[in-house]
Amino acid sequence: MLNRYERLVMPVDEVADSMFPVDEHVLLGCFGRDLAAIRHQTQLRLALRRAGYPAALAAQLIRDSPLLVREAGRGYRLRRCDENDGNATDR
Repeated sequence: MLNRYERLVMPVDEVADSMFPVDEHVLLGCFGRDLAAIRHQTQLRLALRRAGYPAALAAQLIRDSPLLVREAGRGYRLRRCDENDGNATDR
């Protein structure tokens, strides 16, 4: 079991070579092992800010992310694989 303060470190060159953008890695990391959890916008934004994204860009990435679904209030959860994207054009 991981201590909640422990960090999993991935070398930058591996992240850069991966097919997923860094912001998606950061957003996924916010959910940890509890992929069904709801995270507050502030938590997601703080994680992106700590990863070096400016505040306005962090807010836009959260709002436009295909990984996230907005819940009541300012909560977000991860989109399930079988869940249809409301913005998708290939229905």
